[in-house]
Amino acid sequence: MGCFSHARRYFDEAINALPESNSTAPVAAKEGLNLCNQLFAIERDIRHLSNEERYTIHLERSRPVLVAFSTWLHIGFWQLA
Repeated sequence: MGCFSHARRYFDEAINALPESNSTAPVAAKEGLNLCNQLFAIERDIRHLSNEERYTIHLERSRPVLVAFSTWLHIGFWQLA
C-alpha cells in the first residue's frame, strides 16, 4: 500500500466521475474511500497524543482497518470492480 492521501483522492475522483444514475450503486471506490476515511478519522483523534500513545492506538485501531483494507484489495475489490 502506498500513500493514503493519494489513494483517498483517487477514490474520491472516481466517485465524482460517476454518472448520477450510478450514485447509489455499490462501487469499489466507495468502499476504498470509506476505509481511507476511517484511517484519517483515527489520525485526527490522536494527533495531540505522544508518539508512544499514538503507536499503541495505531496497533489497536488503525491496524484492523489496514487489515480490512488489504483484504478488500485482494478479495473484495475485484468483486465490486
